[in-house]
Amino acid sequence: MKNVFIVGAGAMGSGIAQTFAQSGYRVIIMDIDAAMLKKAVEDIEWSLNKLAEKGLLSEPKKGILSRIEAARSLDAAMHTDVVIEAVHENLATKQNVFRQLETVCSGETIFGTNTSSLPVTEIAAGLHTPQRCVGIHFFNPVHRMKLVEIVRGLRTSDQTIARTHDLVLSIGKEPVIVQRDIAGFIVNRINGMAYLEAMRLLEMGIATVEDIDKAMRLGLGHPMGPF
Repeated sequence: MKNVFIVGAGAMGSGIAQTFAQSGYRVIIMDIDAAMLKKAVEDIEWSLNKLAEKGLLSEPKKGILSRIEAARSLDAAMHTDVVIEAVHENLATKQNVFRQLETVCSGETIFGTNTSSLPVTEIAAGLHTPQRCVGIHFFNPVHRMKLVEIVRGLRTSDQTIARTHDLVLSIGKEPVIVQRDIAGFIVNRINGMAYLEAMRLLEMGIATVEDIDKAMRLGLGHPMGPF
């Protein structure tokens, strides 16, 4: 698998595109909004410049950018090996994207969704081939965060899980498998409980916003506090 198609040119889409391009993949990033596409490419170049300044790139920036192409239509996904959808969190929108892609892509193309909260099973519900649809949940900023949650939908095949696992490893990320399709998956469900308890502590006057954040950073090693 060497060709990746990203649907959605927001912060997550551009971060995923950059990460794959840095790992040697040819990437097409697609959005119907021309301004979003332009900003995505600019953001990727800015990010690569910062990494280059720190000596963290394994090749010149020009080579990485040469592997990224922008597109305005889903038809550009025709010869891709992996699709990763990163549009806004709306079930109908995501379902519509994959229904259109099913008429464009080959039967071997993996359909990955970067949803952070919607069940993969529901996203794949309208597909003729739901066995190839899988959650591939990256964390922001994508080029820095090592974790990727691979989410098994009700009809996701073992082969799709195995191929996705290898794909995630190939870009230097650490995968965890979410074996049952549950909204929020692992990290967001645990974080949700922590955020709720932090708000309760504040409401009860136990500590200030600043001290709760400091406690989470210094006591639990979180890069930032809940507030």
